[in-house]
Amino acid sequence: MTIVTSTKTHKLKKILPIALLLLTAKCLQAQEPVEIDKLVFGTYYGACKGKCVHVYELDNAGLRRDDSAHYGSLNWAYYFTYTGKMTAEQHKAAMPLLKKVPLELCNKNRVTIGNPDKHDQGGIYLEIVSGPADVRMKLDIDDTPEQSAEVRAFKKQLLGLIEKMK
Repeated sequence: MTIVTSTKTHKLKKILPIALLLLTAKCLQAQEPVEIDKLVFGTYYGACKGKCVHVYELDNAGLRRDDSAHYGSLNWAYYFTYTGKMTAEQHKAAMPLLKKVPLELCNKNRVTIGNPDKHDQGGIYLEIVSGPADVRMKLDIDDTPEQSAEVRAFKKQLLGLIEKMK
């Protein structure tokens, strides 16, 4: 009986580290950014002069802008309206965003993270499309406690790209 138990314990000692390694790898993989099909993103400001809303649609085919969007239109029923195509260089610069969307943003829908435009800092509109899933949200431009480091880094990339395209 002791030999059988010892053999089982020995096998368990060999299998357990491998199982833990696989579980850890799976958890780490889940934290990786998600590649998506289409991203609609933009900024909006309630108290500004001139063009206060900048919205873009990005997918593998190109980068387009919607000049018809206005402050009040960026709600959960917003539908992107093509009004112009961006350059091939701008499309190329934006393409990495499709592979860098934090997984945690893909799991939220019709939420507001932070207090966008509460003190005239503006907000970010974000629509993530992957297959049949369509997730929409608004993000505070300011860094807020509920925004993870991954969300903050992604947001910084979005804002940098939008600033270059204005």
